[in-house]
Amino acid sequence: MIVIGNNDLIFDASFNSCLEKSAIIEDVAVICPNIITSTGRHQNPHVLQRMNSYELFRLDLYYSNYYIATIVNFFYNPLKKLINYFKSPVDIQSCYLHMGIGACYIVKPVFWKHYDSLEFPFFLYGEEAFLSNQVHKIGYKLFFDKNLLVQHAESGTLSLLPKRSTYEYAKRGYPTYRQYL
Repeated sequence: MIVIGNNDLIFDASFNSCLEKSAIIEDVAVICPNIITSTGRHQNPHVLQRMNSYELFRLDLYYSNYYIATIVNFFYNPLKKLINYFKSPVDIQSCYLHMGIGACYIVKPVFWKHYDSLEFPFFLYGEEAFLSNQVHKIGYKLFFDKNLLVQHAESGTLSLLPKRSTYEYAKRGYPTYRQYL
């Protein structure tokens, strides 16, 4: 197995022993750990099932213009914080998912029997969509394991970039990876 992750991660002491238990699930090509930010937010499970037309429309609107994205964030971010506040970590269960968060993945050997590389034609943003597409194309699944604990400093490098730059990075790749969401 290969662990792919950001450079701002801290793995729990029980990570390896928990990984051994998760690794035996046969229809899984990629394992997604329970990534927790410094503010206590759980980044996985990220996307449980393919996005519906409403969710895609919301993203289309968001990526149509930087100023529209700013307005959307102004209203959505407080709502998201409120939802995360009431979402108990106890509620989070291990499960199959459509797409994990890109901060950390464990790629099992079965993936490498079908591919010799990860598809990702863009700098930053969208890697989750490309990886999940590769996994689903070969008939395998992604699995979120709530017991695989990883602390994430969350975008220590990206926080140094202007918000407009990070938005433009994400916008550039969105039309290509949208089909995999």
